[in-house]
Amino acid sequence: MSISGALNSAVSALNSQSSALAMIATNLANSSTVGYKTVSASFSTLLSGDGSKSASGSSGGVKVASLTNVGAQGLPMTSSVSTNMAISGSGFFVVASGPEANDLKYTRNGEFAPDEQGYLVNNGQYLQGWPTDPSGNVVGGANSGSLEAIDVDKFSTIAGATTKVGMVANLPADAAICTQYTSSLEIFDSLGTAATTT
Repeated sequence: MSISGALNSAVSALNSQSSALAMIATNLANSSTVGYKTVSASFSTLLSGDGSKSASGSSGGVKVASLTNVGAQGLPMTSSVSTNMAISGSGFFVVASGPEANDLKYTRNGEFAPDEQGYLVNNGQYLQGWPTDPSGNVVGGANSGSLEAIDVDKFSTIAGATTKVGMVANLPADAAICTQYTSSLEIFDSLGTAATTT
């Protein structure tokens, strides 16, 4: 083994250990980051030469690779925000950089909140979902081409027609049995338009 080979082998080991320490520092820095998965170091031995036995003893080295299990189940946390979500088991949230963008990305971070336009956003990424009919059936097929940004304001404005109105009234104490009384009642629709019914 030459002097330069020995030095190269030692330097590769130091570089690998330095990378492993950087991964540990990253894990510590992101210990409270929502959806973060720890990074671990995987070391492998580097061999030089043609693999035949040599009296000179060729120098090798060390290589390190980072391993991140991005699909691992994290610990669910409580939240006071009703639009925060968590995935139980395998899977990812699909996000894009804008309401009309198709640059899809995947994340396990479910810390979504509505923006000023009503879209669910997490760190500038818009949550995507498939549009459904009133019965909850997917419209347009369950594929990446039919995904849309989720707008919660759209759902908050959906109103149903009034089908029943209740009324409480006081009748005269001396009213005859089976006497019919009528009275007008002013009602308002969802836009505030008044109507009178009898």
